[in-house]
Amino acid sequence: MLSFRAGCAAVLLFAWTQSLASASLEADGNKTIEFIKQFATTLKTQWMEKIPSIENSFNTSCTDVFSALISGLQFRDIWAKWMEKIPSIVNSSDTSCTDEFSALISGLQSRDTWAMKMLDATSKIQSGIMTGNVRELGMYDECFEASGKHDNVTVQGKFCSLIIRPRSHVTEAMKGDLQLGMTSSVCVPSSCNELQIEELVSLVSENLIFEVEIDGVRCVESTSEDFTTGEILLIQIKIFSRTLFAAIVQFMIFSTICDFLRRRGLATSSTLIETLSKFSLYTNALAVLSTEVKPQMMPSIQGIRVLATCWILLGHRYAATLFNPTVNVTDIFAWMDSWPSTYIQVAVFAVDTFFVIGGFVLAYTFLNSMKSGKKFNLPMMYLHRYLRLTPSLLAIVLFTAVLLHRVANGPMWDMMYTLIITPCRQSWWYNIFYIQNLADKEHICLLHSWYLAVDMQLFWISPVILYPLYRWPKVGLGILGSLLVISIVTPAVVLGVNRYSNEVFQFNESIISMEHFYNYYIQTYNRACAYFVGILLGYDVVTKKRQLTKVNVSICWAISCIFILVCGCATHFTYNSNFPYNLTREVVFAFIMRPFWSIAMAWLVYACTQGYGGPVSHFLSWPIFLPLSRLSYNMYLVSFVIQMVKVFSTRVPSIFTDIRVINESFSDIALSVVFAFIVSIFIESPVIVLEKMLTKKSQKLEKATTLTEIPENNGKAKEDVIQTTAGSQC
Repeated sequence: MLSFRAGCAAVLLFAWTQSLASASLEADGNKTIEFIKQFATTLKTQWMEKIPSIENSFNTSCTDVFSALISGLQFRDIWAKWMEKIPSIVNSSDTSCTDEFSALISGLQSRDTWAMKMLDATSKIQSGIMTGNVRELGMYDECFEASGKHDNVTVQGKFCSLIIRPRSHVTEAMKGDLQLGMTSSVCVPSSCNELQIEELVSLVSENLIFEVEIDGVRCVESTSEDFTTGEILLIQIKIFSRTLFAAIVQFMIFSTICDFLRRRGLATSSTLIETLSKFSLYTNALAVLSTEVKPQMMPSIQGIRVLATCWILLGHRYAATLFNPTVNVTDIFAWMDSWPSTYIQVAVFAVDTFFVIGGFVLAYTFLNSMKSGKKFNLPMMYLHRYLRLTPSLLAIVLFTAVLLHRVANGPMWDMMYTLIITPCRQSWWYNIFYIQNLADKEHICLLHSWYLAVDMQLFWISPVILYPLYRWPKVGLGILGSLLVISIVTPAVVLGVNRYSNEVFQFNESIISMEHFYNYYIQTYNRACAYFVGILLGYDVVTKKRQLTKVNVSICWAISCIFILVCGCATHFTYNSNFPYNLTREVVFAFIMRPFWSIAMAWLVYACTQGYGGPVSHFLSWPIFLPLSRLSYNMYLVSFVIQMVKVFSTRVPSIFTDIRVINESFSDIALSVVFAFIVSIFIESPVIVLEKMLTKKSQKLEKATTLTEIPENNGKAKEDVIQTTAGSQC
């Protein structure tokens, strides 16, 4: 790691040499060349004379280092090589790169403001390289503002990012891995292409003391105001069919007006007015924001969902820090090895909490509905679930693929294309069929949408468990028990055979390895245990009525706390670099962690819904959690996009501290609530209303097959929990 940073320090010398190389491109640059030669010779002479006397006052090792540095910087010889190669590189294209570089150099000699801005926007040697500050972003906006003319040659700045690594530390990236490495930036004339710039930088790097490798140059030109084909197509579809966003907004505004007229008695009540009022933004907003707690509800589940959602968003924010340029990267590694980081490392289990809740609600509602004499209709059950989840997901995917690139820009915006925009343009249909964690998973559209795929796949197989549990309980329990055992054993076996780790992903200063994420973490078999535990809990609550003593309750709480502590310690040992990879340990952890967490969460749900939660249940039942729980699904969908936009549109490196990241997390949560509310009232609520209207004639059948009612503890169906089942998809 130390040698990597030392290499980075040497590589950053290119910032000075770029300005020297540019000078050679002037048509009559003899004076400039002479000046640079004299400057380099003088600088070398002064270093040779003064540095030894300075560093000899310290220690021998310092003397050796500076001697090697000075001997390696043979400026005159290096400059001669550059003089021979640079013209041929620039002139290798039929563009006006040569003329614009000449105009740029002349502008610098004349101290023209636009030329000085281009030079100023280029990366310099930054401080803190040894602490991991190796991603210098230059000045993105200043580069594009730099535009001028010299000798009738117009020059417009173009921002280019360079990815450079010491050759000895280049890690071969696997499919789907994200390469970070050392980043620096240059502001060059817009006519110069990426190949020319890469060759120029490669020429500079050939003469550095440390061997380096240039992974590529990515240039960004000023944002075009022209619409892409996809945008034009979207606009045409919107105008032609009147079924997309514009038409929806217009219709809902009209419905809202009708609703207000009806409420104020200014319009005669009729079937049409009543129907339109159901699509009212005002009515839907009131339904979403309602804090009314009915006696037959289980509000503690809503509290668990909201807190788990916030925990996930906090974990995603910490993960996003790895993408964000940070001046103290080494502090991140040190923090990962410290115990205070455990509360973030175990945030991965918040997803398992949702699987437990999802399985519990599904089994609870299904069994009680069947007990009420309802009929089982499998197609309607699947259709209802699909219509509840897909509209919001489709809206986010469509926005990401077609319009997200218009939201922001920045020196790192190309990573937004790599990680989010391009995958959604190419693989969006996998999300619509909920197979994105299985097919082409290395190019998954919206990384966090893997959860929706896993949850939907588990929902598809749930009737194989639920119906036998109702008709033939022993057979159903046998099926559920077998699947539960398989779901516990399979992850440990897969991890052991493939030598995976329980880490979500592995990372160092130059690469984020996503192999474990794609091939293990997001796979359905690795998450099924929590879902099956939830189903077992739902069956137990419906079929068994028991009265626990205070001693039994205390023992259950103690065991749950121990299980949570075990999961926390095991996860920390997995991420701690002080504990080398041990296959046996990883297999044991894979065997116990998710079952332990699932059991602990199952007890939390059981205790809070059956009267054994005490102050915990009271806190989780706060009315404020109700509207937030209705938004939790859409919060989860929009939060990842919001966080990535904030990260990849950043202009300057940040510093890593717990306080800063937590502060960013609060901002993420607030923005997610706002945009989730917009998606809920414009997309989700109208679809729910429309579905109810279309199935009104078969309402009884719908209630039986789509699991829309939740019974009280006495078995009587009372409360609609559509938001509970759909919103648990976080």
